Amino acid sequence: MQQESTSDLLSPKPKQMWLGKPLALRLQYMNDSMFVPHPQLARTVTAISNKMNYCKQAKKGRAIFVEAPSGCGKTTLTRIFKAQMPTEILDEKTIVPIVYFSVPKVITRKGMDKSLLKALGDPKEAAGTHFDLDERAINLLKQTETKIIFIDNIQDIPSKRREGGIIEIGNWIRDLIDDSAALVVLLGTQDANAILVPNIQLRRRCPGKLMMHYFDINTESSALEFKNFLRLIDNFLPINGISGLSLKEISIPLAYASGGIQDYIFQILSCAVKYAVTQKREQLEITDLAKGFDETFQEYGKEINPFLGQVSRLLNQKGEPLYGVLNATQNTEK
Repeated sequence: MQQESTSDLLSPKPKQMWLGKPLALRLQYMNDSMFVPHPQLARTVTAISNKMNYCKQAKKGRAIFVEAPSGCGKTTLTRIFKAQMPTEILDEKTIVPIVYFSVPKVITRKGMDKSLLKALGDPKEAAGTHFDLDERAINLLKQTETKIIFIDNIQDIPSKRREGGIIEIGNWIRDLIDDSAALVVLLGTQDANAILVPNIQLRRRCPGKLMMHYFDINTESSALEFKNFLRLIDNFLPINGISGLSLKEISIPLAYASGGIQDYIFQILSCAVKYAVTQKREQLEITDLAKGFDETFQEYGKEINPFLGQVSRLLNQKGEPLYGVLNATQNTEK
């Protein structure tokens, strides 16, 4: 299978190609392969790529921690690398350059091994002691020529294990780094720092941290960053026209509606594209965004639709879409 370059993956499709294309194809593109290279995502992709190349050249494993709140683009990050380096099924073996798994519900060394082996496609992932599973996982990683191992929801480890258990799983990650000679990317929220801080050996192998954050319009610079992000999205949307997402009359309601959470932004826009294309339009209107908001949040957004002017503030009060999701003190006024 031919690999796509990072520049190709992070470039928009020509707008005119979407004319006459069915809605299902457009929505599939948005869900599966529309990667908008805003600066924090592009910076993270570059840093991981550089660290991966170091591991390959030095034949030595290393780790990097990506700290980001939920809905901030961690899944998109892994999808970019999987698209760039897809699994290849050859006659003699299967190549799996990118492996992704999430911390299991039962967080033990054996549980981590089982999750890793399942991600590698091992049909016997549950058989044997944790020593057997350790050995089988490392052998499979080498056979499949794995370059990057993404481990998601690292913050679940300190939330479910006490101090001794945190050290135990930290040591499992340390051993994985050493034995695989691959890059291990730890994905988690701020709480995940609790697994790195007490484990000096793990920290030595994971010296760097990258941070991704929600957008906001709290300051002039952050408002500009958000508008630039929306301008990028406008170029990537699978419709022929430009919708002016960065204009004040759209960007501010979108900030209020989404809290700057990338996942919410894309859900609203995906629904809006559906409504526009259904009406045979190649440009989003404010009514499309209003309908996208209603479809995304349902009863949580009832009678507080920022696109209809029903409210002009962040929707983080009790019973509203962003309540408990964002820090209660966050303000998107500008």
